[in-house]
Amino acid sequence: LAELRSAEKAAIREAENHWSSDVCKIFGLKIELTGGENLPSPDAAAPFVVACNHQSNLDIVVLLRVFSEHALGFLAKDDLEKLPLYGNWIRDVRSAFLDRGNAKAAVKAIGECEDYIRKGFNVAVFPEGTRAKSSNMAEFKKGSLRIAVKTGAPIIPVALEGSYHGYEEKGHCVPCTVRVRVLPAVTTEGLSRHEGSEIASHIEELIRAAHEELMR
Repeated sequence: LAELRSAEKAAIREAENHWSSDVCKIFGLKIELTGGENLPSPDAAAPFVVACNHQSNLDIVVLLRVFSEHALGFLAKDDLEKLPLYGNWIRDVRSAFLDRGNAKAAVKAIGECEDYIRKGFNVAVFPEGTRAKSSNMAEFKKGSLRIAVKTGAPIIPVALEGSYHGYEEKGHCVPCTVRVRVLPAVTTEGLSRHEGSEIASHIEELIRAAHEELMR
């Protein structure tokens, strides 16, 4: 079973790298990365959760390029599932779709991501819950980071700036440069109940501070 999952993750990683690389070339998307030393090593076996601020639909592509040595699934908004081809593709890379207007469905989606983590897959979440479509950051919601707390997976905070220039600003794709900073992983294993409930606020503080530096 472990060998099958390893092969599956390798296939997902290859497909994600091919697709995200093509998208960057086609749309002129460039990434300026700092904090690369905080990325997990390519042979890291333990799964992790990526938490990132959210400015654009292009953020998925950005994270795939930054974490190109790892297979990465997503806790994604349910609207993406309805897109031809794209929706099926996101599902196939071990993602779950979140319906913000349906509490029961949201709990189910978070539970799916917890199962993926327990099976060794990595998951990225956008704790703001929606795209800012600008440089503004909204308050982080606690629910999505429960994935890490419930499974004991470390959280890798990521701040990005400028992706909204690539689409949301003008309503169509234009070349842009996205600045990205990867922060040191934050452990969740062994947290008290109170510490677990405060993890979203802690991660938000880290990402917000890094984001402000990226804007300077």
